Amino acid sequence: MKKTIKQYCYNISKEDIRELTELSVRFNSVKNKFYSQYSGIKSLNLIYEHRKLIRNELVRNKVKFDMPTRHWRTALDLSICNIKANWSNVVNDVKKDINKRNELNDNEKHYVFYVLKSKDNLLYSILNHKSYDVPNMFKNINKCNINKLNKLICRLIRKHKNTISYTQKKNIFTIDSGTYDYKDNYIGIQSLCKRNRIKLKTNTNLIFTTTLKIFINKSNNSIEIHSPIDVKTKQLVNSNELNNIIGIDKNYENVIATSNGNIYGDKVNIIYNKYTDVVVKQEKNRGKIRSYIKELVKK
Repeated sequence: MKKTIKQYCYNISKEDIRELTELSVRFNSVKNKFYSQYSGIKSLNLIYEHRKLIRNELVRNKVKFDMPTRHWRTALDLSICNIKANWSNVVNDVKKDINKRNELNDNEKHYVFYVLKSKDNLLYSILNHKSYDVPNMFKNINKCNINKLNKLICRLIRKHKNTISYTQKKNIFTIDSGTYDYKDNYIGIQSLCKRNRIKLKTNTNLIFTTTLKIFINKSNNSIEIHSPIDVKTKQLVNSNELNNIIGIDKNYENVIATSNGNIYGDKVNIIYNKYTDVVVKQEKNRGKIRSYIKELVKK
């Protein structure tokens, strides 16, 4: 499982905070641009090989994003990863919907599941109304039923596909291992200028090598660095100890009642009632005094 390790940088100059904030704003702006450009059905055949079909094409065409190349590449990887996750959720929802339809036979359901599995091939062609070759295993389904199933797929995709929410926060951005380095308890983050890094002193001597998430705190001129690491899961309860587990219930009449029949602090509600009666009486008397004070203040 993943565990997040945190590191902090304090007492950062206002110039560095301003430059980091500007980098964060541009990073999230580029990431939102990728969301709007590649989250639709027309880009379904591109996202599963995005480094070859999207990133390399952008580099070859020398597309400018007003920030260093390594930063917008990270933004592209993050946005495509979220788009893929969104498509996986959509496909799972469509599969659940198909399983509930009793009017479809097993062969027709098999065809729909086969199309949903090949997201970058058949599904792309069907959603964009392009010609394609029906697999030989489904030749026994007539063309009329194929068209109906394709329309059903398009309709269910439109029903379950939601819009990816754009990044609204402007004080968070991500950097990969090529845009930062560590030296003498200092981290150097690549700035918006070429061959220039923002050097910040860290509160620990940890040296991260993974992709980092940077949180900017303008109130105290500091940043928070998050790094995910892999940790082994611990078995909290052994199978031999399951019989020793006791359920505990906290209630009003007693303090604790256990699943093995023991009761602790029985009839504690009598003490509660006595205490609450005293408190209520005190508050009533205080309320009369407060109202009398208000009248005197008005006079």
